Amino acid sequence: MRRQFRGMEMDLRSQLLAWQVVLTAEASDWTAIQQQGQAIAQTLAQTEGDRYLTYRLEIEKHLRLLQLDLSFWQRSRASQSQHVRVAALQQRQQTLIRYCEAVLTAIAQA
Repeated sequence: MRRQFRGMEMDLRSQLLAWQVVLTAEASDWTAIQQQGQAIAQTLAQTEGDRYLTYRLEIEKHLRLLQLDLSFWQRSRASQSQHVRVAALQQRQQTLIRYCEAVLTAIAQA
């Protein structure tokens, strides 16, 4: 069982590393960010015990908020409003990067 869990952690690690590339890309692909984030949340849900539960819940929450920020940005008309929405998207993106790094650190310490 432990061996299977170790394999799952390695898969999670590779997913997180790929997600970091998408999160830090020059031009953000919001759809890819959401899809990869949801896949990571599913992998976290399959891990043994509650070790990654907090990370999964926070990632899921910020993905939902990212979707909301994205819809507000797409509907904004005024330039000022668009700049505010882009800043919110970038802040959400930075939060997801920090969670990504935190999970990678937790895997390395396992």
